[in-house]
Amino acid sequence: MDGDKPENSQPSVASNTSPYAYYAPEDEINLVDLWKVLVRRKKELFGVAGVVTLGAVLYALLATPVYRAETVFLPPAASDIEALNIEGVQQININSVYTMFEQNLSSKVFVADHLR
Repeated sequence: MDGDKPENSQPSVASNTSPYAYYAPEDEINLVDLWKVLVRRKKELFGVAGVVTLGAVLYALLATPVYRAETVFLPPAASDIEALNIEGVQQININSVYTMFEQNLSSKVFVADHLR
């Protein structure tokens, strides 16, 4: 055993330490120096931005567009066509109303006349 050192020795701590971190002036960012680096590397920056932009434009022009729409029409309920039935006149049923609706829906003349 060494007689010069006590066995439970702890490192000494300075008595006037600050709770805030200290940064040396060399660690600060100088915006002028940063600007100079960006100006020196402007060809590289514009090159990367140009390649990414060109890639995005090519993808947008060459990608196959995918469009999908789905519509389902249900036949009308009996209560929906009740007002169309008048006493003494030919009675309208659900199938005739739905068939007429399908014909009008697929007719280009019908659609064009109602768009004006």
